[in-house]
Amino acid sequence: VSLRGAGIGMAILKGSGTISPFNAITFQGAGFGPALGSLTRNLTRGSKVAALTSVSGLAIGELLYLDATVTVPPGQSATNSLIAEVTRIASLNVTLEVPAPITINTGDTHNVKKWTPLYAPGLADLTIDMGAATGAVRRGVVINDVRNGRFEHLEILNCPESGLQSFRGYQNHYEDIKLRKCGSANESDFQIAFETHSHFDDIQSINATGFGPQWIACSYSRGDSIVSTGANGRGIKFHGLLESNFENLVGVNSASTGIAITLRTQYNNFKNLVAMQN
Repeated sequence: VSLRGAGIGMAILKGSGTISPFNAITFQGAGFGPALGSLTRNLTRGSKVAALTSVSGLAIGELLYLDATVTVPPGQSATNSLIAEVTRIASLNVTLEVPAPITINTGDTHNVKKWTPLYAPGLADLTIDMGAATGAVRRGVVINDVRNGRFEHLEILNCPESGLQSFRGYQNHYEDIKLRKCGSANESDFQIAFETHSHFDDIQSINATGFGPQWIACSYSRGDSIVSTGANGRGIKFHGLLESNFENLVGVNSASTGIAITLRTQYNNFKNLVAMQN
């Protein structure tokens, strides 16, 4: 299902009343199935074969979710994640479509689960304004457990928490999204966490009331033309990003760091970064 308006500034969705949390639009997949147990041997970086405790209910073509709090090197612990399609099952050995972006040791705290997302929703050509609503937590678009979604040509205004927030996604596409006066010290105005193979193009953050755009524990993703101007906190942040490519990043006039690249962000390519007057 896709919801398409008549265009930014022409179709305007306004929140009203008091609900907390108040999310203007939520896309919600089924999420996790039962845990498949721990890895029985290390999943090394570059390997596509995961040795599992169980493959009960898992079939070729389905999606497997792995995350781990990786503790090496000391003092740089952070959670990383991978969502991958299962291409082969041989006994308890499961072959994934892409290699592991980082080594997960059996001793690391980790999860291996079947993942069932909402398939291919869309949202486009719309302004969302949460300024008239009340309640402590107000967000524009919340995207949980979604694959192949397309979210484009959106303007999101006046959200005290995230204007757009995604948690666990696969092959999603985000393009031409403008956020103004959104975010807080708890949530970035454009907050993406645990996504794999997703694309982000032309994301504009203006006067974030807390933090500007943030990517957490994402892998095999790419972004182009990410701009944060006048954030009340940090401009742009990458935390635990793996095997991804981002270019043409601008963080200006932020009250804190313009562009932050932090713990466990490894094996990426960053090109054309500008940070000024932060």
